[in-house]
Amino acid sequence: MAHTPSTWKGKKYLAVGRANGDIELWSFNGKYVLERNIPGPKGLSLETLVWSHQVELTAEDKELYETKEERNIAIKNLTSAPPRLFSAGTNGAIIEWSLSSSLPKKALDSYGGSIWKLSVNNANTTISAATDDGYIRLFDITDGGLTYTKNLEHTKNKILSLCWSEDDSKIFGGSDDGCIRCWDVFGGRIMNRMTANRDSDTITIVWDLIMLNGNILASGDSCGNDRTYLYASGVDNSVIQFRDFHNTKNSKKKFKSSAQPAESILSVTRWIEMGFKRSHSHDVKAISVQNYTGGTVVVSGGVDGQIIVYESRRISDSLPVHFPFFPTQNGVLSFSDVDRLMLMRESKDLKLWKIGQASSESQELAKILDNGTVLEKENDSEPIITIQPILASSIVCSSISPNGRWIALSDNEQVKLFRVLGNLDKTDSIYIKKVENFFNIPANLIKSLENLSKFAYKLYFTKDSRYLVIGTNELLLYVIEMIEDESEKKPGLPSEYKFSVSMVNCQHRAPFDTELKNSDCEAHVTSDNIHVFLKNSSFTLSQDSNLLSPKGFCSINSIASSYDSKYLASSDTSGHITISDLETMSVHSELPNYAIEFSSFPISLIFLENDDSKYNLAIVYSNNYIILWDVAKSSLSRWSVENPPSQFPEFLFSFNLRISNLTIDPSETGVLYAWGSNYVCKIDTNSPIGDLKLIRNVYNRNLVQNEIIADIKKYLLESSNTNSSQKRPSNTNSKKRMNKKDFYKKLARGQTSSRFIADFFDVPEDLPSIPKKTDEPSESDQIGDSKSKTDSHSESLQNADQKVEENLKRIKNGLLSNFLHAGVISESGDFNFSYTRRYQPIMGASFIGPNQLVIAERPEIDVIGILPPALIRKKFGANE
Repeated sequence: MAHTPSTWKGKKYLAVGRANGDIELWSFNGKYVLERNIPGPKGLSLETLVWSHQVELTAEDKELYETKEERNIAIKNLTSAPPRLFSAGTNGAIIEWSLSSSLPKKALDSYGGSIWKLSVNNANTTISAATDDGYIRLFDITDGGLTYTKNLEHTKNKILSLCWSEDDSKIFGGSDDGCIRCWDVFGGRIMNRMTANRDSDTITIVWDLIMLNGNILASGDSCGNDRTYLYASGVDNSVIQFRDFHNTKNSKKKFKSSAQPAESILSVTRWIEMGFKRSHSHDVKAISVQNYTGGTVVVSGGVDGQIIVYESRRISDSLPVHFPFFPTQNGVLSFSDVDRLMLMRESKDLKLWKIGQASSESQELAKILDNGTVLEKENDSEPIITIQPILASSIVCSSISPNGRWIALSDNEQVKLFRVLGNLDKTDSIYIKKVENFFNIPANLIKSLENLSKFAYKLYFTKDSRYLVIGTNELLLYVIEMIEDESEKKPGLPSEYKFSVSMVNCQHRAPFDTELKNSDCEAHVTSDNIHVFLKNSSFTLSQDSNLLSPKGFCSINSIASSYDSKYLASSDTSGHITISDLETMSVHSELPNYAIEFSSFPISLIFLENDDSKYNLAIVYSNNYIILWDVAKSSLSRWSVENPPSQFPEFLFSFNLRISNLTIDPSETGVLYAWGSNYVCKIDTNSPIGDLKLIRNVYNRNLVQNEIIADIKKYLLESSNTNSSQKRPSNTNSKKRMNKKDFYKKLARGQTSSRFIADFFDVPEDLPSIPKKTDEPSESDQIGDSKSKTDSHSESLQNADQKVEENLKRIKNGLLSNFLHAGVISESGDFNFSYTRRYQPIMGASFIGPNQLVIAERPEIDVIGILPPALIRKKFGANE
């Protein structure tokens, strides 16, 4: 993994390489959000990534540009150019990637076998490669090139990690023998070596090295730990942070394993431990550092597949943030709500699942999300079929249509479409058929679009399953109509379909393509041109915004259609949101670019209907802001105006993991469910946000509510016992504590003290006493006739019942008062932005029917249990 260089003043990125060759690009603005995934070509492994961004002129350039003005222009061009991304792996080639097309731009063989690590110098002019044959090879990357220059001194061990010193005069390398060596770049010789502290039976593998400010060296090793050192030192199985301490005493007792005399090293500094953290369950293979205005973070990754972020300045005190094994922004899962199908995407294949059916008598329980109720199932979910297509790379994206009859996927060459045939209620009869020649584009009138690659970053089927929408890597949105061909229909055989590209929306590409911007395209499809975009678009990139979001970092990341498939909305990572009208095949409108104002970009779209409008577009931004756009009025909805994101509850912005997606329940008008990797939040757009003091965490709210009830019961029981003890002499032999059953009997008879109830609930103490039955008859009872006794007794019972009801009402009011004060209920009765963290880690979530929410989880223990070892070392000998 690698962060974009500090010299790049645009949006910060973290590139993460996966074992299958994929490269994930995570944007960083205080929090990490996955923007897109560059697919790894077939058969390509990936072991290392590095960015380069040259901002200084080389000696040759300075001779070429004679005047100061020419040099300033050249430096400005270098600075404004986006950074370059390089990767390497076991195939021995160094590959530079084109960020605009997400395809390899150039490649060069190292002729040294597998490349375990790439590292770029601070001047961003040279790349060093650690190869399998024990050499460090240097490559010149100035002027956009990639050429070999020389080798450094050979070692007999594999060099697995590299980093440069601050002045670019030294290279540090970690190897599989547990040593960190220092090379002189200009002379090419090994200067010194540090040996790891290790047990007698194990050898620590130094998987990664990075250089922090002040010549502080951080390492990641094979025991699942990160360590930080000043200059260089050994590694072991921990995350440790050190600082420098000047001391020359007892130097001969230190680091006896060093290849250089200890006195020559320790006469300058020695190493003092600053912190310790064990972060990973398996080997740590990559570390990267990001400096930003809020501080510094260290990001590590390894064989366990997790990305972990923590503060580098105080590792031992920071709480690591664990990213999910399967980033939810990748859209690993997609759902068909008509036939209860779920499509799961893996690297090389797709799996179609039939979701289990809930029992009919428990359907209403789906409404009780607050209690975390799981519906009773009549049958379990089961895999139906596996699709293993011929691919040129790993699968980039996939989708299943709402009716469950179409499946689309894309690799880095083309989009593939499949039909799902058979009876979906009988899983044994289901089979798959590939559709040929469905993506035929008429002759382009715009030359700049003719030779562009057409693999998809986003695939989407409209709600009526009539259109397949393809968002390509070149920022074009293709709308393919799928119409049943009645003329070719034959009895007993599946229907035939006709496919045509009805519209190509160029709105996302236009700001970056001058030729397209100056073309004759209209806002609607014409008889001779299906390419459309708004000429009078307000979305024009200034020079500054173009620097912050160049085309290479922009991709279409979300598509949504209205429930009747009239409108289609799409967004990209530059903040551009376009709404198309599928009835007229035109660009309806575009939204203002709130990305700059929010310092974030849209990540999820969904249409919903509420009390104010039939067509509302809900938009989630990468900082967890949510706005509602009224499509008919082309303005913010009334709910968003009255409830701006800045007034949202604080918990929504405290989550370390961002909102992944939105889903809606067809039975609840105007209600959104926003979910992330470890939470689900219910948002009602018909209601205001409410009091910010309310407890919105479902678990905490129920916990506080139960504690209040328990405390009240306990207090009233104790108060009643105390009152009884004051009225009668104590008898230690016969004294007995009142239980709850006796307490409620006394309450019904009016024998509990209203004074204690009033004290606890803060209500007036004027509760009238209830007549109590006495053992001794009164004088009037003895004298009066039988009828008067009966009337008096009936009146007494009636008064007692009335007083009991009054007491119970006062207790209930007091209980509600306590609930209101504690924040477990609201005065209006509304409880907006209620959320639960009961489900995690979540891979996907969607409603597949009224009041039926499907949440797919992937427990960490299941993933860790199938992980392979990082490195298999052959062992020889009788004892092995």
